[in-house]
Amino acid sequence: MKPAYPIKLIALTIGTLLSTLCQSPAPVVGYINVAMPTGWRAVVRQLESPDANANVVLVNATPPDGALLYRYNSTTQDFFNAATYVTNVGWYPVSGNTNDPALQLPLGEGFLVWSPAAWTCTFVGEVAQGTLTNQLPPNYSLKGSIVPQGGLLQTMLGYPAHEGDVIFSGAPGAWTPYTFDPFEFFWTPSEPNIAVGQGFFVFRTIANQPWVRNFTVNRMSTPPAEPEPSPEITSYNIRDGIITLKVEKNTKRYNVQYSTDRETWINVATDQTATTWRGNVPAGPRGFWQVAQP
Repeated sequence: MKPAYPIKLIALTIGTLLSTLCQSPAPVVGYINVAMPTGWRAVVRQLESPDANANVVLVNATPPDGALLYRYNSTTQDFFNAATYVTNVGWYPVSGNTNDPALQLPLGEGFLVWSPAAWTCTFVGEVAQGTLTNQLPPNYSLKGSIVPQGGLLQTMLGYPAHEGDVIFSGAPGAWTPYTFDPFEFFWTPSEPNIAVGQGFFVFRTIANQPWVRNFTVNRMSTPPAEPEPSPEITSYNIRDGIITLKVEKNTKRYNVQYSTDRETWINVATDQTATTWRGNVPAGPRGFWQVAQP
């Protein structure tokens, strides 16, 4: 007679493994500050928010009155009508419709802003994790990295370079073209170096191709003392230099951790028990928060 318990044990082990592999990464929220000069700037949204509308995505930003936002339509190969920033009103499209497509800023899609004065464009939201796809259509499109990373476009950001690709980095009137040579695996004059929050134009001669990133934020190594479910951030808000996190604990205590690069984390609050945590937003171009068991 064959013993039953090894089979049950194996089944339980496989079930536990599959359950672990299928778990979604724990939420990480943060902010990105992009310096906006007087004149033109190509920008990209790299943090998830409840809505892609500019008046939600840029709710923490304070543009000067009269700033213009241009979204590019890769299907028609033309720009949507500009939306104008009106103080105490927000981004206002030509149509007057607050749901106008001209106001939609999908994750990983770039857009142009013209400003009559310098200001800081602040994005607040959750870092997208897992398998992320940014579609690259034929002809011209305005794009950016779908995750908040900077670096060499192909080498570090995983851009799928193809023969004839041209990247236009900079802004209207000052675009710098970078062309890919597939035979030499070489960019001319050099491989584009893209900053966090930077948008750029792409020209391609092939049909739709996905720009895929498999991205997970590094977490501080602090194994829990008990096998309890991890705490999670369920909502967040930044106002007047204060971040507020709503936390679903699922455990008795949790630590709040902060990072400027999503690689190295420090505890900014330990042994928290409340379902709401508030703290100061440090000065800097970007910052991220996560919660974890002590």
